[in-house]
Amino acid sequence: MPGPIENAIHLEVAQRHQSGESLRSISAEMHLSYETVQNWRDYWPAQLPMPHPSPRNKLWLIRNPWFEEDVIPVLRQHSVSLMA
Repeated sequence: MPGPIENAIHLEVAQRHQSGESLRSISAEMHLSYETVQNWRDYWPAQLPMPHPSPRNKLWLIRNPWFEEDVIPVLRQHSVSLMA
């Protein structure tokens, strides 16, 4: 059974497709967003691409443990250095 993230994604895709966007372009954009977050080092420290800050993203975080293991510690350390 799909969870809230999958339901939200399906709803967004359906709404965007209904408004005239092709499913191929929507799918490519969603994949591009994931790749952008995954390649965060290419943008750091000027920018930090992150997943949408929603409680519904727990499943995404579970499926992508590298985010909490790699990105969050770097972000914390950078935040502390900015406040020092």
